[in-house]
Amino acid sequence: MNAEQFIARVREMLRNEPAGTAALLDDLAIAMLLNNAIVFRHIDDPYTGTLGDQFELTDEVWAERREQLTEWFDHPEFAQMFADREGDGQQ
Repeated sequence: MNAEQFIARVREMLRNEPAGTAALLDDLAIAMLLNNAIVFRHIDDPYTGTLGDQFELTDEVWAERREQLTEWFDHPEFAQMFADREGDGQQ
């Protein structure tokens, strides 16, 4: 599996989850679906869920973390990161 295939597969899985859901890739990163694009963010503090900077899945990052990231598919974890505001009366 290469990085593009990984991103496509994560995107497909997130499309089947409620809006606002993130893939908890490991203790260090999440992936979210925003406007049909996968956005990766670092997790600064896994105990509080504090998110850090956004990052790109570059060739270097993929080479460094490929094994950890692809293992996520064995036991995918998701978390509701923000509520879907549709239909809650908020404008």
